[in-house]
Amino acid sequence: MFEIKNLLRYYSYKIFAQHKFGHGIHSPFLFDFITDILNEQGKWYAQDSIISIRKKMFQNSEYHKIIQYKIFSENSKSSKNISPNQITNSLFPTKFENLLFRIVKKFNPRNILELGTSFGLGTFNLAIPNPKSKVHTFEQCQNTAHFFATLFEQLKLSNVTQYTGNYSELLSDIFPETNKVDLIFVNNHLGKQPIKTLFELCLPYCHQNSIFLFDNIHRTAIATSNWTQITEHQSVTLSVDLFRCGLVFLNPDLSKQNFIIKF
Repeated sequence: MFEIKNLLRYYSYKIFAQHKFGHGIHSPFLFDFITDILNEQGKWYAQDSIISIRKKMFQNSEYHKIIQYKIFSENSKSSKNISPNQITNSLFPTKFENLLFRIVKKFNPRNILELGTSFGLGTFNLAIPNPKSKVHTFEQCQNTAHFFATLFEQLKLSNVTQYTGNYSELLSDIFPETNKVDLIFVNNHLGKQPIKTLFELCLPYCHQNSIFLFDNIHRTAIATSNWTQITEHQSVTLSVDLFRCGLVFLNPDLSKQNFIIKF
């Protein structure tokens, strides 16, 4: 039933999404975002390095255990035999990894927050574009946190700091008033916490140029409802729905608009 409903949401997105190449967009900011980031076709530096990381991770038996625990623990029948296709389809798709990379490259955020290290693929694409950026990644699963702490050290990702614990307590310690967060990636794969709750939790630590990116905004009807509430929030001026993920901008100089963009 879930797959059918999700498919219907996807078809709805395909019908209403537009502006793939920026046509009809009157916002210079959004037009540049579409042309320079969404439709950027050139090969980005470090791509081979990240592909190599993915390959090594997929060959790691401990990584498979993490995937099994995170994705298939609620369905014992699915957890017995995980094929490579199941793994690939369940992870953050490559084109969205590239999107993360290009966003960091374009906006050059100083402080990056990732809520949910999840499968680590987002973390790499947040950390590698700019070694001077500080990536703070939160993971509530102790086994996952331990695995990636070791992996980040092996890969010498010195700009990544990993945390486990209560989100609200960690945020107040890491981002005092003088040290705001510039980019927030809510990598809430299983949706155990509503993205609206996480959004409101992070708002006090943001500034007017902060950017939010949410994964799995249409995974369930509840997730879609949460996404709609975020786009209607008084702090949000511009939102972009790419179906798999959504972005919101807080800049008061932007017009209050919500866009569904083909990607």
